[in-house]
Amino acid sequence: MRRTRVAGLLVIGVGLWTACSDSSRDALGPTAAPPEFTRVTPDLRAALAAQERHTAALLQVPGVVGTAVGLSPDGKPTVRLLLAQANVKGLPLALDGVPVTTEVTGMFLARSDPTTRQRPAPLGFSLGHPAITAGSIGGRVVDASGAIYVLSNNHVLANSNDAGVGDPELQPGPFDGGTAPADQIGTLAAFKPINFSGGANTIDAAIAVSSADMLSNATPADEGYGLPNSAIYGDANGDGVFDNESALLGLAVQKYGRTTKATHGQITGINATVTDEVRVLIASSAVMLVFGRPGWEYTDLPEILVYPAAFDEDYRCATRHEFVGRLVPRNAIVLSRPALIRSFRQEAPYHVGLHEFAHLLDLEDDRFDGVPRGLDLATRRRWQGLVESELARARRGDSVLDDYARTNEVELFAVAVEWFFKAPRRLRARHRELYDSLAEYLGQEPAGSR
Repeated sequence: MRRTRVAGLLVIGVGLWTACSDSSRDALGPTAAPPEFTRVTPDLRAALAAQERHTAALLQVPGVVGTAVGLSPDGKPTVRLLLAQANVKGLPLALDGVPVTTEVTGMFLARSDPTTRQRPAPLGFSLGHPAITAGSIGGRVVDASGAIYVLSNNHVLANSNDAGVGDPELQPGPFDGGTAPADQIGTLAAFKPINFSGGANTIDAAIAVSSADMLSNATPADEGYGLPNSAIYGDANGDGVFDNESALLGLAVQKYGRTTKATHGQITGINATVTDEVRVLIASSAVMLVFGRPGWEYTDLPEILVYPAAFDEDYRCATRHEFVGRLVPRNAIVLSRPALIRSFRQEAPYHVGLHEFAHLLDLEDDRFDGVPRGLDLATRRRWQGLVESELARARRGDSVLDDYARTNEVELFAVAVEWFFKAPRRLRARHRELYDSLAEYLGQEPAGSR
């Protein structure tokens, strides 16, 4: 499988729990001290025993969709019944002397996972040429003869011009486990070449021959938007183009894709012309961290998404500034374009690109702990002690790092990386061991000779 390399093309799209930035930072995990665990008391044991004894029968009651053990407002253990709707009849007030409480949760449903194999594959599910990581099925289209095609991007189906007509296309994409020929969903039929020499590019598109047995014409029924309209919006005369492009401004739109699933937005501009500035800034962020580590590869990163503004937890452009960066393990980095540009222009030790890629250095075995990956046991233990002591120092106000470093070990590491590159001498002067450890791991000395 081809992995995303810092020297290669970084796939960028405009429009995930894990590592995330608000308007000035990113956040992962709790932002306050975790609550103390409730001590296991005889009353709690009795509630657990009653729940286990009666759950099978309770789940036969129409409208009961689950059971749990919780606490009443006065702190006493209860058996909690989870209900599809209010006013379920025939529920007990107590079980074996343990009070019963209820909570309306609605039905519990297994949601679609667009990274999995499915036939016919819904729109938005994982797809890719064998030489890439993974992208999304953009649509199902037909030609005049009725032949069915998968529509997606050149960089998804045609490997950024490096594929050949007739190559297999996999669903799911290689990053999500797709292999040829077992997972082949189609064959590359045509693509619009991308001009990488500075010329204009108006579309990034490719199609692959498929079939109705292989490819659905709708998004998932559970959280997608169903069957899209085959008619072009605003094309009353049927000539294949918008009758009035200005009428598109303000139009509400939606999409379903592999990484962000269902998202909603609004058209805020038309006839846009963009440069490769953001692509270069993202590549620069990635390269800065690993420049001193020859041969390093960023694994577990299928794509990078760039949003035109800050976004909320549902990946909608936010009216209030919630997030400017997010890392979703094995999925994507999501960045706000204005925040990324600001990171390179301002002198302050703030850099959303470095911050998110630092989280990727921290990520190992699908978990974050504030310790960079790939260390031997002795070095890992030293790093763990260092991060713990630096977090304690930050929380008592004895740190040059900004307040966001107080959040937890994960955010402290990412903030420290920002300071290492943007204010290295200040970091070295106040946190010599932290600076030296980063310099050793990253193979760089941004503060100059010692």
